Amino acid sequence: MKKITQVISHEFIEEFLSSLKHYGPKSLVIGVIDSVFSIGVKYESTINVVERFAKFVGINIENDEYTLEDFLETFEDYSYEQLAEEVFVNRQRTSSRNGILKAEAVVHYINILHGNGINTADDLLKHENINQVRNEIMIIPGQKSGVSFAYVMMLSGDTSLFKPDRHIYTFFESFLGYGNLNKENLNHKFKEQYEIIKVEYPVFTIRLLDNLIWTFMKNINKIVSKVKVNNSGVPYFMTNASWYYFDEEKYMFVLTETATTEAKESYERFYKFKT
Repeated sequence: MKKITQVISHEFIEEFLSSLKHYGPKSLVIGVIDSVFSIGVKYESTINVVERFAKFVGINIENDEYTLEDFLETFEDYSYEQLAEEVFVNRQRTSSRNGILKAEAVVHYINILHGNGINTADDLLKHENINQVRNEIMIIPGQKSGVSFAYVMMLSGDTSLFKPDRHIYTFFESFLGYGNLNKENLNHKFKEQYEIIKVEYPVFTIRLLDNLIWTFMKNINKIVSKVKVNNSGVPYFMTNASWYYFDEEKYMFVLTETATTEAKESYERFYKFKT
């Protein structure tokens, strides 16, 4: 197993910290939309959905409040299809099998929150029975894992959580070398690495570490190229760009047909815990 600072360089960490911006939108509605639409897709498509919605209702994503009641009043007469077609301009579903439109999931999400007396992000953070709210949200098709609810909490201002999505699992299982992890083990290992990085960088919170790892994984192709130029040592299969590519959908490296036997062996060692 590796320490996080053995994988993510101090230079990268310090550049990340120096370029930090405000985390999360002002509006809980935007947080819900971001969370629902970000599951299982490239985040760029989620950004597009969020920006379309903000433009449609005429708000600034970072600075303007737009409450759940505002949403329910504005879109009271909209069908799920209308929301998907005219507002979000996105027909993604929560699952390819028996999934519902993500636009519908957003409406259910907002209705459940509002039904629990929640109207703003601050209301959510101060709710007396957050476990009950989470359990109700997890009944919505596509929300069973609880990942999106953790993300909504993070976007609303909770710095004690991380989003246990495929990016995080890939980083811990393959890059840090922990091997296959279940949710409980991932929680433990995440906190373990958090304690390590906090020794050198006390500013870190759980949420900020999640953001660092997400940023690292998002820029992995550039990072690998830089490491190869510096000749610092990377897995053998990465020493030839024609042997591999990074699949954004699967969020992992994939070998091409030109990969040599040695490259394939290196690749298998790299993903040995996942295969």
